[in-house]
Formats: sequence, structure tokens, C-alpha cells
Amino acid sequence: MTERSDHGSLDFAALSESADTAKQEYFSLHDSARCGLLLPKSYPLARKAVVEKEDLLDIPLILHRRISLQQEIAHWAQIEIERLHVAATYNVLVGDPSAVVQSGLGYLLITDDHLPEPLNPLLCFRPLSPSP
Repeated sequence: MTERSDHGSLDFAALSESADTAKQEYFSLHDSARCGLLLPKSYPLARKAVVEKEDLLDIPLILHRRISLQQEIAHWAQIEIERLHVAATYNVLVGDPSAVVQSGLGYLLITDDHLPEPLNPLLCFRPLSPSP
């Protein structure tokens, strides 16, 4: 779509990933959702109020498969993406993600606006700490 815009055959595009801001006029739609981990209350990390970047180093993660989102998490944690222990990826979560977390596969990285209502009483959501 950016290529079509460059050539003049497209006047407007809504992109979910970063565009070349040097070539395009743009504005960002800020998201108010908080990113965090959905995990069982019995896990040690559930005792913390927020997830710190060091917390991600040794835990199995379930991440969205879009590489740009994985890179954002790696950038936030200030580590190379290959150092993350990615246990599984998903493209679309349909329904309640509680079963995936309760299976023991890993900690689900998700935004709070995608949490089921009500939240399973055996699970908790811990937001990522703000960027340094």
C-alpha cells in the first residue's frame, strides 16, 4: 500500500505497522490498551504488580506471530528477539484464552482489552512495566 501511495495511485492508507515516515505524511492512532501477561495465579510471577524486562528472559511465552510485535517486545526488554523463549505463537485468539494459559504451555502476552470478562479466577493479568 505504501508503494501505491508513492506512485500516486492511492491517496490514503491505514497501516498496522510502521510506515516510512520520511516519505509519507502520517499520524499515529494511540492505543490505550496495556500490554501484559496472562498467567495462573499460582505462578511466582503472579505475585508481582508489574512484569519487568528481566522477567521475560527465562519464561515460556505465547506471542502473537506478527514479527513486528515480537520485535517491539524485544525492544522493550532490551534484548535480542532470539533470546526470548517463544513456546508458541498465535495469529488470532478466538474466544477465551484461559485454556491456553491453564494448559501450562506458557505465559500469554496480551493486551488488557482482549481479556475475557469475567477473568477466570485461577488467572491474573500483570501489565508490563513502563518503558525505561
